[in-house]
Amino acid sequence: MQAGIDDIIMVTSAHKTALEQYFSEAPYLENLLARHGKQDLLDLINKPKTMARYTFVHQEEQLGTAHALLQAKHLLQDGEPFMVVFGDMVFPPQMYEGMIAKYKQT
Repeated sequence: MQAGIDDIIMVTSAHKTALEQYFSEAPYLENLLARHGKQDLLDLINKPKTMARYTFVHQEEQLGTAHALLQAKHLLQDGEPFMVVFGDMVFPPQMYEGMIAKYKQT
């Protein structure tokens, strides 16, 4: 997001919903925090939800990276650049900024 990415598509297993839950509304918790005047905690749990637009696509079987991309193909615009990032590989924002800059340059 710091690199200017504001649309995020996550391809996940249909049976593993932890990521979807993390980025979704939590009315009970949000109301509880608000009622107890815990605005700092409320802001903290809501921040990820406001940083980008998230779309989740379910992959019934893990059949490789190309298969995962095919599950999200209908969400990609023709000619629009996209980046594939694996959830188990974390890099500093500067790396993504560099990739975007190189894409724009070439």
